[in-house]
Amino acid sequence: MFVQSRRRDQEQHRASSARRPVCVALVAVALIMTAAPASAATPQERAYSLFQSAREQVDAGHFDEAVVLLEEAIGYFRHPGIMLLKAHALRRLYRLDQAQEIVDEVAAGTVPRALRKTLAEEGEKLAEAKALRGRLRVTVEPETAVVAVLGEQVKGGYDRWVPIGKHRVEILATGYKPGVETAVVEAGAEARLTVRLMRQGGTIAVDVPGGLRGVTIRIDDEALPIPDGGEAGDRTSRVRLEIGPHRVRCTAGTKQVEHSVTLEADAALVVVCADMHDAVGLTAVGWSGVAAGLAVAGYGAWGLGSYIVELQDVGVTVGEVKSTNKHYGGALYLVSGLAAGFASYWFLLRDAAATPAKGRPATAGATSPGTTTPMAHADDQAATPDRGT
Repeated sequence: MFVQSRRRDQEQHRASSARRPVCVALVAVALIMTAAPASAATPQERAYSLFQSAREQVDAGHFDEAVVLLEEAIGYFRHPGIMLLKAHALRRLYRLDQAQEIVDEVAAGTVPRALRKTLAEEGEKLAEAKALRGRLRVTVEPETAVVAVLGEQVKGGYDRWVPIGKHRVEILATGYKPGVETAVVEAGAEARLTVRLMRQGGTIAVDVPGGLRGVTIRIDDEALPIPDGGEAGDRTSRVRLEIGPHRVRCTAGTKQVEHSVTLEADAALVVVCADMHDAVGLTAVGWSGVAAGLAVAGYGAWGLGSYIVELQDVGVTVGEVKSTNKHYGGALYLVSGLAAGFASYWFLLRDAAATPAKGRPATAGATSPGTTTPMAHADDQAATPDRGT
Protein backbone atom coordinates (compact mmCIF):
# COMPACT_ATOMS: atom_id res chain seq x y z
CA MET A 1 0.00 0.00 0.00
CA PHE A 2 2.76 2.35 0.94
CA VAL A 3 4.68 1.42 -2.20
CA GLN A 4 1.71 2.11 -4.46
CA SER A 5 1.10 5.49 -2.85
CA ARG A 6 4.73 6.45 -3.27
CA ARG A 7 4.69 5.38 -6.93
CA ARG A 8 1.55 7.46 -7.55
CA ASP A 9 3.23 10.56 -6.04
CA GLN A 10 6.26 10.10 -8.27
CA GLU A 11 4.09 9.87 -11.41
CA GLN A 12 2.24 13.08 -10.47
CA HIS A 13 5.54 14.85 -9.89
CA ARG A 14 6.87 13.74 -13.29
CA ALA A 15 3.65 14.97 -15.02
CA SER A 16 3.86 18.29 -13.21
CA SER A 17 7.49 18.65 -14.24
CA ALA A 18 6.61 17.89 -17.88
CA ARG A 19 3.86 20.57 -17.98
CA ARG A 20 5.98 23.25 -16.31
CA PRO A 21 8.07 24.22 -19.43
CA VAL A 22 4.89 24.60 -21.49
CA CYS A 23 3.34 26.96 -18.93
CA VAL A 24 6.53 28.94 -18.64
CA ALA A 25 6.73 29.25 -22.41
CA LEU A 26 3.13 30.49 -22.63
CA VAL A 27 3.71 33.03 -19.88
CA ALA A 28 6.87 34.24 -21.59
CA VAL A 29 5.10 34.67 -24.91
CA ALA A 30 2.31 36.62 -23.23
CA LEU A 31 4.81 38.88 -21.50
CA ILE A 32 6.63 39.52 -24.77
CA MET A 33 3.42 40.28 -26.64
CA THR A 34 2.10 42.68 -23.99
CA ALA A 35 5.44 44.42 -23.61
CA ALA A 36 5.86 44.72 -27.42
CA PRO A 37 9.39 46.16 -27.29
CA ALA A 38 10.55 48.48 -30.06
CA SER A 39 13.22 45.96 -31.06
CA ALA A 40 10.75 43.07 -31.49
CA ALA A 41 12.35 40.16 -33.26
CA THR A 42 9.36 38.57 -35.00
CA PRO A 43 6.84 40.04 -37.47
CA GLN A 44 3.97 39.17 -35.11
CA GLU A 45 5.54 41.18 -32.29
CA ARG A 46 6.16 44.16 -34.58
CA ALA A 47 2.59 44.01 -35.82
CA TYR A 48 1.28 43.93 -32.24
CA SER A 49 3.39 46.94 -31.28
CA LEU A 50 2.05 48.92 -34.25
CA PHE A 51 -1.47 47.74 -33.40
CA GLN A 52 -1.17 49.11 -29.87
CA SER A 53 0.09 52.46 -31.17
CA ALA A 54 -2.76 52.60 -33.69
CA ARG A 55 -5.32 51.98 -30.92
CA GLU A 56 -3.95 54.98 -29.06
CA GLN A 57 -4.29 57.11 -32.20
CA VAL A 58 -7.88 55.94 -32.70
CA ASP A 59 -8.76 56.77 -29.08
CA ALA A 60 -7.28 60.24 -29.63
CA GLY A 61 -9.29 60.74 -32.82
CA HIS A 62 -6.24 60.71 -35.10
CA PHE A 63 -7.63 58.28 -37.64
CA ASP A 64 -5.29 59.20 -40.51
CA GLU A 65 -2.27 58.38 -38.36
CA ALA A 66 -3.92 55.17 -37.20
CA VAL A 67 -4.50 54.01 -40.79
CA VAL A 68 -0.83 54.50 -41.61
CA LEU A 69 0.27 52.46 -38.58
CA LEU A 70 -2.25 49.69 -39.30
CA GLU A 71 -1.19 49.39 -42.92
CA GLU A 72 2.37 48.82 -41.74
CA ALA A 73 1.18 46.33 -39.13
CA ILE A 74 -0.80 44.34 -41.73
CA GLY A 75 2.38 44.17 -43.79
CA TYR A 76 3.96 42.21 -40.93
CA PHE A 77 0.97 40.11 -39.83
CA ARG A 78 -2.43 40.04 -41.56
CA HIS A 79 -4.50 39.41 -38.46
CA PRO A 80 -8.32 39.90 -38.50
CA GLY A 81 -8.15 42.10 -35.39
CA ILE A 82 -5.68 44.49 -37.03
CA MET A 83 -7.75 44.59 -40.21
CA LEU A 84 -10.99 45.32 -38.35
CA LEU A 85 -9.37 48.19 -36.48
CA LYS A 86 -8.24 49.61 -39.83
CA ALA A 87 -11.80 49.26 -41.14
CA HIS A 88 -13.02 51.15 -38.07
CA ALA A 89 -10.53 54.00 -38.67
CA LEU A 90 -11.43 54.20 -42.37
CA ARG A 91 -15.12 54.34 -41.48
CA ARG A 92 -14.49 57.23 -39.12
CA LEU A 93 -12.73 58.97 -42.02
CA TYR A 94 -15.81 58.23 -44.18
CA ARG A 95 -13.75 56.18 -46.60
CA LEU A 96 -16.56 53.68 -46.49
CA ASP A 97 -15.78 51.73 -49.66
CA GLN A 98 -12.28 50.90 -48.46
CA ALA A 99 -13.64 49.95 -45.05
CA GLN A 100 -16.24 47.69 -46.68
CA GLU A 101 -13.56 45.89 -48.69
CA ILE A 102 -11.67 45.07 -45.49
CA VAL A 103 -14.81 43.86 -43.70
CA ASP A 104 -15.70 41.62 -46.65
CA GLU A 105 -12.17 40.19 -46.71
CA VAL A 106 -12.25 39.40 -43.00
CA ALA A 107 -15.71 37.80 -43.29
CA ALA A 108 -14.54 35.60 -46.16
CA GLY A 109 -11.76 34.11 -44.03
CA THR A 110 -11.55 32.35 -40.68
CA VAL A 111 -12.75 34.71 -37.95
CA PRO A 112 -11.79 33.99 -34.33
CA ARG A 113 -14.77 33.60 -32.01
CA ALA A 114 -13.77 36.70 -30.02
CA LEU A 115 -13.93 38.88 -33.15
CA ARG A 116 -17.21 37.66 -34.65
CA LYS A 117 -19.32 40.17 -32.72
CA THR A 118 -16.90 43.00 -33.63
CA LEU A 119 -17.15 42.02 -37.30
CA ALA A 120 -20.95 42.04 -37.23
CA GLU A 121 -21.11 45.42 -35.48
CA GLU A 122 -18.67 46.99 -37.95
CA GLY A 123 -20.77 45.75 -40.86
CA GLU A 124 -23.93 47.23 -39.36
CA LYS A 125 -22.28 50.60 -38.75
CA LEU A 126 -21.01 50.70 -42.33
CA ALA A 127 -24.52 50.06 -43.66
CA GLU A 128 -25.95 52.82 -41.45
CA ALA A 129 -23.30 55.32 -42.60
CA LYS A 130 -23.93 54.59 -46.27
CA ALA A 131 -27.68 55.07 -45.84
CA LEU A 132 -27.14 58.63 -44.56
CA ARG A 133 -24.38 59.70 -46.95
CA GLY A 134 -23.19 59.68 -50.53
CA ARG A 135 -19.78 59.26 -52.10
CA LEU A 136 -17.98 62.33 -53.45
CA ARG A 137 -14.96 61.78 -55.71
CA VAL A 138 -12.97 64.77 -56.93
CA THR A 139 -10.17 64.35 -59.47
CA VAL A 140 -7.86 67.33 -59.96
CA GLU A 141 -5.18 68.53 -62.36
CA PRO A 142 -2.48 69.10 -61.32
CA GLU A 143 -2.26 66.14 -58.99
CA THR A 144 -0.53 68.30 -56.36
CA ALA A 145 -3.67 70.42 -55.87
CA VAL A 146 -5.36 70.58 -52.46
CA VAL A 147 -9.11 69.88 -52.31
CA ALA A 148 -11.14 71.39 -49.45
CA VAL A 149 -14.60 70.01 -48.57
CA LEU A 150 -16.43 70.57 -45.29
CA GLY A 151 -13.35 72.07 -43.68
CA GLU A 152 -11.15 69.10 -44.57
CA GLN A 153 -8.22 69.55 -46.95
CA VAL A 154 -6.86 66.60 -48.90
CA LYS A 155 -3.95 66.71 -51.34
CA GLY A 156 -4.11 65.04 -54.73
CA GLY A 157 -7.85 64.45 -55.00
CA TYR A 158 -10.79 63.72 -52.72
CA ASP A 159 -12.71 60.48 -52.06
CA ARG A 160 -15.07 60.51 -49.09
CA TRP A 161 -18.64 59.70 -48.13
CA VAL A 162 -20.22 63.03 -47.17
CA PRO A 163 -23.69 64.08 -45.97
CA ILE A 164 -26.31 64.35 -48.69
CA GLY A 165 -26.94 67.77 -50.24
CA LYS A 166 -24.90 70.48 -51.96
CA HIS A 167 -21.25 70.91 -51.06
CA ARG A 168 -18.76 73.63 -51.91
CA VAL A 169 -15.54 72.20 -53.33
CA GLU A 170 -12.45 74.40 -53.40
CA ILE A 171 -9.22 73.54 -55.21
CA LEU A 172 -5.89 75.31 -54.75
CA ALA A 173 -2.44 74.70 -56.22
CA THR A 174 0.70 76.80 -56.34
CA GLY A 175 1.09 78.53 -59.69
CA TYR A 176 -2.54 77.92 -60.69
CA LYS A 177 -5.73 79.94 -60.41
CA PRO A 178 -7.93 78.56 -57.61
CA GLY A 179 -11.13 76.74 -58.53
CA VAL A 180 -14.51 76.64 -56.81
CA GLU A 181 -17.23 74.13 -57.72
CA THR A 182 -20.50 72.81 -56.27
CA ALA A 183 -21.22 69.09 -55.95
CA VAL A 184 -24.68 67.59 -55.35
CA VAL A 185 -24.55 64.36 -53.33
CA GLU A 186 -27.46 61.92 -52.99
CA ALA A 187 -27.91 59.18 -50.40
CA GLY A 188 -26.10 55.98 -51.31
CA ALA A 189 -25.01 57.39 -54.69
CA GLU A 190 -21.71 58.56 -56.12
CA ALA A 191 -20.99 62.09 -57.40
CA ARG A 192 -17.88 62.68 -59.48
CA LEU A 193 -16.18 65.97 -60.22
CA THR A 194 -13.10 66.60 -62.37
CA VAL A 195 -11.42 69.99 -62.14
CA ARG A 196 -8.53 71.22 -64.29
CA LEU A 197 -6.95 74.36 -62.92
CA MET A 198 -5.58 77.07 -65.22
CA ARG A 199 -2.02 78.20 -64.72
CA GLN A 200 -1.52 81.65 -63.32
CA GLY A 201 0.40 83.94 -65.60
CA GLY A 202 0.67 87.30 -67.29
CA THR A 203 1.47 88.81 -70.65
CA ILE A 204 4.66 90.17 -72.18
CA ALA A 205 4.81 92.52 -75.18
CA VAL A 206 8.05 93.54 -76.92
CA ASP A 207 8.63 96.97 -78.51
CA VAL A 208 11.34 97.48 -81.13
CA PRO A 209 11.61 101.17 -82.14
CA GLY A 210 12.10 101.38 -85.88
CA GLY A 211 10.03 98.31 -86.70
CA LEU A 212 10.17 94.53 -86.30
CA ARG A 213 11.44 93.79 -89.80
CA GLY A 214 14.68 91.80 -89.64
CA VAL A 215 14.44 91.38 -85.84
CA THR A 216 14.27 87.99 -84.11
CA ILE A 217 12.65 87.88 -80.67
CA ARG A 218 13.12 84.96 -78.27
CA ILE A 219 11.56 84.50 -74.85
CA ASP A 220 13.27 81.85 -72.71
CA ASP A 221 15.13 80.57 -75.81
CA GLU A 222 11.85 80.05 -77.69
CA ALA A 223 11.25 82.11 -80.83
CA LEU A 224 8.33 84.51 -80.60
CA PRO A 225 6.29 84.37 -83.83
CA ILE A 226 5.48 87.69 -85.45
CA PRO A 227 2.16 87.62 -87.34
CA ASP A 228 1.95 88.51 -91.02
CA GLY A 229 1.88 92.25 -91.45
CA GLY A 230 3.24 92.79 -87.96
CA GLU A 231 6.77 93.49 -89.17
CA ALA A 232 5.73 96.97 -90.21
CA GLY A 233 4.91 97.88 -86.60
CA ASP A 234 6.99 98.34 -83.48
CA ARG A 235 5.19 95.97 -81.08
CA THR A 236 4.56 92.25 -81.13
CA SER A 237 1.32 90.69 -80.00
CA ARG A 238 1.09 89.90 -76.30
CA VAL A 239 2.18 86.45 -75.16
CA ARG A 240 0.73 84.77 -72.07
CA LEU A 241 3.38 83.13 -69.90
CA GLU A 242 3.65 81.53 -66.50
CA ILE A 243 4.53 83.66 -63.52
CA GLY A 244 8.18 83.87 -62.54
CA PRO A 245 11.45 84.97 -64.17
CA HIS A 246 11.79 85.19 -67.96
CA ARG A 247 14.52 86.24 -70.38
CA VAL A 248 13.72 88.35 -73.47
CA ARG A 249 16.35 88.56 -76.22
CA CYS A 250 16.10 90.63 -79.42
CA THR A 251 18.55 90.02 -82.29
CA ALA A 252 19.07 91.93 -85.54
CA GLY A 253 22.18 90.96 -87.47
CA THR A 254 25.13 91.27 -85.13
CA LYS A 255 23.22 93.38 -82.59
CA GLN A 256 21.57 91.80 -79.57
CA VAL A 257 19.64 93.25 -76.64
CA GLU A 258 18.63 91.09 -73.66
CA HIS A 259 16.35 91.79 -70.69
CA SER A 260 15.56 89.73 -67.58
CA VAL A 261 12.06 90.30 -66.22
CA THR A 262 9.89 88.77 -63.49
CA LEU A 263 6.26 88.21 -64.39
CA GLU A 264 3.66 88.36 -61.64
CA ALA A 265 0.15 86.95 -61.75
CA ASP A 266 -2.12 88.88 -64.17
CA ALA A 267 0.67 91.37 -64.90
CA ALA A 268 1.25 92.99 -68.31
CA LEU A 269 4.90 93.81 -69.07
CA VAL A 270 6.21 95.83 -72.03
CA VAL A 271 9.88 95.18 -72.85
CA VAL A 272 11.65 97.67 -75.14
CA CYS A 273 14.57 96.55 -77.32
CA ALA A 274 16.17 99.83 -78.41
CA ASP A 275 18.93 100.53 -80.97
CA MET A 276 18.30 97.31 -82.88
CA HIS A 277 18.58 98.78 -86.37
CA ASP A 278 21.61 100.27 -88.19
CA ALA A 279 22.29 103.51 -86.33
CA VAL A 280 24.13 105.19 -89.24
CA GLY A 281 21.43 104.39 -91.76
CA LEU A 282 18.63 105.45 -89.45
CA THR A 283 20.43 108.67 -88.58
CA ALA A 284 20.98 109.51 -92.25
CA VAL A 285 17.36 108.81 -93.09
CA GLY A 286 16.20 110.75 -90.06
CA TRP A 287 18.25 113.85 -90.83
CA SER A 288 17.26 113.63 -94.47
CA GLY A 289 13.63 113.67 -93.43
CA VAL A 290 14.23 116.62 -91.14
CA ALA A 291 16.04 118.52 -93.93
CA ALA A 292 13.30 117.74 -96.44
CA GLY A 293 10.67 118.88 -93.98
CA LEU A 294 12.49 122.11 -93.33
CA ALA A 295 12.87 122.69 -97.09
CA VAL A 296 9.16 122.20 -97.67
CA ALA A 297 8.36 124.40 -94.69
CA GLY A 298 10.73 127.06 -96.04
CA TYR A 299 9.03 126.97 -99.43
CA GLY A 300 5.70 127.45 -97.72
CA ALA A 301 7.07 130.35 -95.71
CA TRP A 302 8.39 131.95 -98.93
CA GLY A 303 4.95 131.59 -100.49
CA LEU A 304 3.30 133.31 -97.55
CA GLY A 305 5.92 136.03 -97.62
CA SER A 306 5.36 136.67 -101.32
CA TYR A 307 1.65 136.88 -100.72
CA ILE A 308 2.12 139.48 -97.98
CA VAL A 309 4.46 141.55 -100.18
CA GLU A 310 1.93 141.45 -102.98
CA LEU A 311 -0.73 142.78 -100.64
CA GLN A 312 1.50 145.66 -99.63
CA ASP A 313 2.26 146.54 -103.29
CA VAL A 314 -1.34 146.74 -104.39
CA GLY A 315 -2.50 148.29 -101.16
CA VAL A 316 -5.66 146.22 -100.80
CA THR A 317 -7.07 143.92 -98.19
CA VAL A 318 -6.69 140.15 -98.20
CA GLY A 319 -10.21 139.50 -99.43
CA GLU A 320 -9.78 141.73 -102.48
CA VAL A 321 -6.82 139.78 -103.93
CA LYS A 322 -8.43 137.26 -106.29
CA SER A 323 -5.66 136.49 -108.73
CA THR A 324 -3.46 134.32 -106.50
CA ASN A 325 -3.70 131.35 -104.06
CA LYS A 326 -0.28 131.76 -102.53
CA HIS A 327 -1.69 132.12 -99.06
CA TYR A 328 -3.34 128.67 -99.22
CA GLY A 329 -0.39 126.89 -100.80
CA GLY A 330 2.16 128.57 -98.57
CA ALA A 331 0.30 127.59 -95.41
CA LEU A 332 -0.11 124.02 -96.63
CA TYR A 333 3.58 123.61 -97.48
CA LEU A 334 4.60 125.17 -94.19
CA VAL A 335 2.45 122.84 -92.09
CA SER A 336 3.39 119.75 -94.12
CA GLY A 337 7.10 120.48 -93.92
CA LEU A 338 7.03 120.99 -90.18
CA ALA A 339 5.05 117.77 -89.68
CA ALA A 340 7.46 115.73 -91.85
CA GLY A 341 10.51 117.08 -90.06
CA PHE A 342 9.02 116.43 -86.62
CA ALA A 343 8.00 112.86 -87.58
CA SER A 344 11.50 112.07 -88.86
CA TYR A 345 13.01 113.28 -85.64
CA TRP A 346 10.50 111.53 -83.40
CA PHE A 347 10.60 108.08 -85.00
CA LEU A 348 14.19 107.90 -86.26
CA LEU A 349 16.37 110.16 -84.13
CA ARG A 350 14.79 110.12 -80.69
CA ASP A 351 16.46 107.83 -78.15
CA ALA A 352 14.09 105.07 -76.99
CA ALA A 353 14.00 103.98 -73.37
CA ALA A 354 15.16 100.42 -72.85
CA THR A 355 13.72 99.68 -69.41
CA PRO A 356 10.67 97.40 -69.17
CA ALA A 357 7.51 98.87 -67.68
CA LYS A 358 6.09 97.40 -64.54
CA GLY A 359 2.90 95.41 -64.94
CA ARG A 360 -0.30 95.53 -62.97
CA PRO A 361 -0.05 93.32 -59.88
CA ALA A 362 -2.51 90.55 -59.24
CA THR A 363 -5.66 91.24 -57.28
CA ALA A 364 -5.87 89.13 -54.16
CA GLY A 365 -8.93 86.94 -53.78
CA ALA A 366 -11.36 87.08 -50.89
CA THR A 367 -11.23 84.62 -48.05
CA SER A 368 -13.73 81.81 -48.40
CA PRO A 369 -15.72 80.50 -45.42
CA GLY A 370 -15.90 76.88 -44.51
CA THR A 371 -12.21 75.94 -44.66
CA THR A 372 -9.58 75.54 -42.00
CA THR A 373 -7.20 77.82 -43.87
CA PRO A 374 -7.98 80.72 -46.25
CA MET A 375 -8.48 79.73 -49.87
CA ALA A 376 -9.01 82.32 -52.60
CA HIS A 377 -12.17 82.50 -54.72
CA ALA A 378 -11.69 81.69 -58.40
CA ASP A 379 -12.99 83.44 -61.48
CA ASP A 380 -15.72 81.82 -63.53
CA GLN A 381 -13.15 80.50 -65.98
CA ALA A 382 -10.56 79.47 -63.40
CA ALA A 383 -11.46 75.79 -63.73
CA THR A 384 -13.06 73.61 -66.36
CA PRO A 385 -15.17 70.94 -64.63
CA ASP A 386 -16.28 67.62 -66.13
CA ARG A 387 -19.25 66.38 -64.14
CA GLY A 388 -20.62 62.87 -63.88
CA THR A 389 -22.69 60.75 -61.52
